Amino acid sequence: MHVFLIILFNFIQSDLDSNVFLIQDNLIRYYDEELQPLEEQVLELPQEIKIDAYTHATINDRFYFFGGKSGQVYSLEGNKVKRIDETIDHRMTINATIFVHHDTIFKYGGYGYWSQRNFMTYFDFVSKEWEVYKKNTSYNPKGRYGGFHFKTKDKIYFFGGARVDENDRLKSIENKEIVSFDFKTKKYSLLGTTTFDLSNWDHLVNSNSYILLKANNFLYKVDLINNKLLTYELPPFLWKTEQRLSHQNSYKNGEFRFVVKDNFDQIEWIKIKEDLLFALPIKTEPFFESKKDTRFIYILLLAFLLFVLMRYILIKQRKKTVILNEKGVVRNAILHPLNEAQIKVLKVILLKGEISTAELLKIIEKDTLSYVHNIRLKNDFITQLNYELKTIFGFSKEPLELKRGEIDRRIKYLVPKEAFQVLLKKIKVT
Repeated sequence: MHVFLIILFNFIQSDLDSNVFLIQDNLIRYYDEELQPLEEQVLELPQEIKIDAYTHATINDRFYFFGGKSGQVYSLEGNKVKRIDETIDHRMTINATIFVHHDTIFKYGGYGYWSQRNFMTYFDFVSKEWEVYKKNTSYNPKGRYGGFHFKTKDKIYFFGGARVDENDRLKSIENKEIVSFDFKTKKYSLLGTTTFDLSNWDHLVNSNSYILLKANNFLYKVDLINNKLLTYELPPFLWKTEQRLSHQNSYKNGEFRFVVKDNFDQIEWIKIKEDLLFALPIKTEPFFESKKDTRFIYILLLAFLLFVLMRYILIKQRKKTVILNEKGVVRNAILHPLNEAQIKVLKVILLKGEISTAELLKIIEKDTLSYVHNIRLKNDFITQLNYELKTIFGFSKEPLELKRGEIDRRIKYLVPKEAFQVLLKKIKVT
């Protein structure tokens, strides 16, 4: 039985009322909006072209075929299909994604020589060759061949397909990346990775805001913009669509056109309204795991490290700083309690560098005790204060000693020894 190779797409023919047609072998068959046949046009094709392997589009009122293993471009001139590119047969973009943006033909990805492409090229109608499309980002996607794409006004999304295993160049592995490209900023972005196995999913049609896929008797609406995968029961009228014909399907004004096979395996058209297609919903879930913004993580990590560093410096500084407050001496962040009289005496020594025994007596003397008892109390006070300071600062000998005054030898002063004098300069009174 003769197998028809059919391609469905929209094409404006000025002398016809319809803009829908099919290509079968070397024929263009035109249809009206109700999908009724109108007339046929016979094409003269180059021997090397296999029409079912090429993507098709109308650019500036001219019809083009483009694709192949190296990116061949043909134009339709009257009834003749002529090659217009000067591309060498490099075979480096097999199964590349080919699409049109603002009347420019683009290619992304593709396989060749045990690797996949991870950049875009565009066809230059002046040089008749494919040129690299520049980007403004340091991020480079891993690339892929095959798979699906979805295009909005200024962005295009790539997902699915396969790429070469870096550890075994003879092996293909599933591509899990969801990559977008913004034509305004010319930047690639990794949106995340999908956990779904898309290797057996078939493409149905792209609408203005989502792409329709099918697999295992389920219909999948992939909303990449909002990261949603909506699952529906597959309507019986879509059971006999084929992946090789999916680029023929179209969406317009809330209505889908699908090319399917009837019970006798003959190609036929069906028209389905959007609400009817999604009549049997099952579930909604995220389609991909969003990529975490590593820059934000790095900023948080840096801020945390700075916080830890500053806290460490403060603790070190606090440990080095000796504080004399109303409760005692703080050293190495530990409070060593002192009584009120001991604190007052230390403050005087810090202020003057010494304290006379007479001044010391005024601080500690008790009116109810005799002079002799107060002198004994003073001596006990000095002994206890030395003990406390030896404990706090780790001195082996008493840090304070009594000395006679240089002017009046009758007056005694309690003064710090040399080692304690150095430390007193670091004590901060609060």
